[in-house]
Amino acid sequence: MTSVTQVEDTVPGRHATVSAWCSGDPAAVERHPETIRQAAAPAPPPTGPGPLPPSAKEHRTELIAELTTAPLVPACFVPGIEHQAAAAIVRAGLPTVEHQRRIDEHLFLDTAARTGVRVLARWDDRAHRVRIHVAEIGEPGLWDRIVAHFTRWDMAGRPGADKETRS
Repeated sequence: MTSVTQVEDTVPGRHATVSAWCSGDPAAVERHPETIRQAAAPAPPPTGPGPLPPSAKEHRTELIAELTTAPLVPACFVPGIEHQAAAAIVRAGLPTVEHQRRIDEHLFLDTAARTGVRVLARWDDRAHRVRIHVAEIGEPGLWDRIVAHFTRWDMAGRPGADKETRS
């Protein structure tokens, strides 16, 4: 889980990089390109024998139910997450992740991996900026991949953003 002051991750070198994303230091992201690729890499699918999983629809329903009750923690603002084409942006870099938006709430679901992230983005009148709170369930790392993907997209000049908003 990524927050403004703390990053809980066991991958060496990612602490500084994710903190740099949160503080908006693009130079720090460029100093750690391998870490960005690692953070953006999709998690491998689970392996091994076991009972047959419920249908994808049931998984999706369970993920959403868990996310609505999971505790929210403060997190860094992610450039582009509020873009009206966020679903297409996510699909382009994280094809297994589904994005849903409900006014000030975003859900990112990787149903096959049984992971999800809930993001609440609310305007803070006193601070005059958007505040982000995040809940993550399942295998950790999806939020880091979302942050890495949107950061790369933003640093690349937001490719495809104009095309997506016209359709």
